[in-house]
Amino acid sequence: MIIALAARLLPGPRTIDDAYITFRYAQNLLAGNGLVYNPGEAVLGTTTPIYALLMAGLGLFTGGSQAPFPTLALLVNALADGLTCWL
Repeated sequence: MIIALAARLLPGPRTIDDAYITFRYAQNLLAGNGLVYNPGEAVLGTTTPIYALLMAGLGLFTGGSQAPFPTLALLVNALADGLTCWL
């Protein structure tokens, strides 16, 4: 489990483009625009809507719509890696 956490945390965020789409959905949700990419366009374009909701939930406690989403994702993914190894 320690190796899994270290492998995820030591290199720092390695965020790919699709993640920023999810972050934007979370950001707009926190800004009061709903779960949308662009305000006023009711289109679901994220491949991970539950993860977007998780990021928005964490964003409530870490800066709202200006939350550090790449860092939050890194921590959530490290936790998931650690739990996977533990199971």
